[in-house]
Amino acid sequence: MLKLIFLLILLVQIHSIEKKDLFDETQFKYLKLKNRVFRAPVIDCESWVNGKLTDVFYRRYDELSKNEVGTIITGQMLISDDKEYENMVRINKDEYIEGFKKLTDLVHKNGANIIAQLGPFRKTDITKDQIHELENLFADAAVRAQKAGFDGIEICANHHVLLSQFYLLYSTIEMMNMEEVMKTEQDL
Repeated sequence: MLKLIFLLILLVQIHSIEKKDLFDETQFKYLKLKNRVFRAPVIDCESWVNGKLTDVFYRRYDELSKNEVGTIITGQMLISDDKEYENMVRINKDEYIEGFKKLTDLVHKNGANIIAQLGPFRKTDITKDQIHELENLFADAAVRAQKAGFDGIEICANHHVLLSQFYLLYSTIEMMNMEEVMKTEQDL
């Protein structure tokens, strides 16, 4: 009986939700979205030359935000100097804020939102002290992103970048624990 009541309440709630189209304006927590179309993060290697965002970069984001993309997530912005990836956009120095401010103003003028994807590009082992250094690098980059006018940040932790290694380690430990539990259940 309780399950039936819960199901009826759920159906009433679902029925009363205002249906919205993909292109309808909506509110997501503190962020007003012109629609529900997001541009996924894509690395822009040709967009960074000698510590400056290029005109190609600005034009790309101008076109995206003028069209039906409501929220743009930038490609990964490095939070530290990494000589191996010279042409990747970075947000590790205050001197870069002005260029990003120009970008966020451009996107906002077109009615869209922009989120900065932050991340390290290292793929190496890391010490405990380096983990604390990484925390500070992320915090500093997040403050720079806020000063530049970004609407939010996304921390890059995907395929083989440093942060994904923490997740993989945790997943491996969980999987090992799960195998032990299953073995114990079979033994019973």
